[in-house]
Amino acid sequence: MGMKENTLGITSTLARGILLALGLSSVVPVSAGTSISEIKSQFGSDLLVLGQVEHVDSTKGIITVAGQHISISRQTAFLTGDVQAAHTANELQAIKPGELLAVFGAVGAPAVSIDRLDTAYVAGSTAIYVKGKISAVDTGVGVARIDELGVDFTPAMYDPELSSLAAGQIVEAVGIQASTSGKLLAEHLSISGTSVVKPSSISGTSVVKPSSISGTSVVKADSISGTSVVKPSSISGTSVVKPSSISGTSVLKPNSISGTSVAKPGSISGTS
Repeated sequence: MGMKENTLGITSTLARGILLALGLSSVVPVSAGTSISEIKSQFGSDLLVLGQVEHVDSTKGIITVAGQHISISRQTAFLTGDVQAAHTANELQAIKPGELLAVFGAVGAPAVSIDRLDTAYVAGSTAIYVKGKISAVDTGVGVARIDELGVDFTPAMYDPELSSLAAGQIVEAVGIQASTSGKLLAEHLSISGTSVVKPSSISGTSVVKPSSISGTSVVKADSISGTSVVKPSSISGTSVVKPSSISGTSVLKPNSISGTSVAKPGSISGTS
C-alpha cells in the first residue's frame, strides 16, 4: 500500500524490536482481566486483532483471527520469532490454525503487519482483543456481532456508554473465549472515537438541561440567545405586549403616543 501503511508497520514492530534487542523472543500475551488501554500500551495503538487463528485461505489471501477476516496484501509484513520478513506466499502458508497472532492495521483495510507470537494460546485464559465494526447488536440481551465474532458484553453493561451501542459503530473489545469460534465474553468494550457523557456544559450537538447552552436547543431560562419563545417583562423586536411603554409597532392605550396608532387618550400627536 502507501507510505502511511509502511509507517504503521514500522511502528507496530518497534516494541517487538526493542524486546528482541533485550534477548526476549516475543511480546508476552496478556491474560484475562487486562484492560483495553493496557493492551494498547503493550502492543501499540495500531493493534487491530489479538487472538487465535481459526482459518487460513492462502488462495484468497485471508486469515480468520478471532472471527475477523484479515486481508493480506503484498505490503503486509510478517514477524516470526526474531525475523521480520516481507510478504511471501510461504509466509502466509506457514501460519496454522491455533497460533496466536497480533495483527496491526486499520479497520476495513489489509493488514500492515502480522506478529506470530511464540507463546501458545490458552482458551479461557489468554485475552482476546478485537477492533471492528458492529454488524448487529441486541442491547436487550447484551450481545453484539463484529464480523463473525459474537460478543457477549453483559459483563461490561455497567458502563452507561453501552446504552448507545448500535450497528455500524467501530468498537474495541477485550475478553476471553471459552472455545474456538465461541462468543467473546467481553470484560471491556468501548465505542471507538465516541463517548457518552453528562456534564453541565457540552460543546456540539446534544440534548442537555443546563442553565446555559450554546447552539440549537430547547431550554427554559430567563435569558436565551437565538430563536426562542419567552415571556419576559421586556422584549426587543415584533411582539404583542401590554406594558406602559413599547418601542416598535404595537396596539396600546397610553396618554401619549408618538407614531401611527389607534388609541383613546386625552392628547395624541400624529395621525390618529
